[in-house]
Amino acid sequence: MPQDRPRSFTELGPELPAGSYQSLGSTGCACLVIPEKEAVAVRMYNQTGPNPGGYSYLDDIRTFGSTVYGCLNVIDLGADRSP
Repeated sequence: MPQDRPRSFTELGPELPAGSYQSLGSTGCACLVIPEKEAVAVRMYNQTGPNPGGYSYLDDIRTFGSTVYGCLNVIDLGADRSP
């Protein structure tokens, strides 16, 4: 589902810019693409057992995307833009 507008059911957090997308693996890994930042982030995870009680996969994967995007914004603030 594209991130062209906020949606009630998506694994992408609301902070991610339009055009962002990700591919999710069956053991918890994720590949997040943020074209606006020319960035790709990969979360490696190899879960083979059940999730702990109270765990929300959607909250967890949204937090991953929000954390990556927040870090990219901090990097942009400190970037040297001189030619």
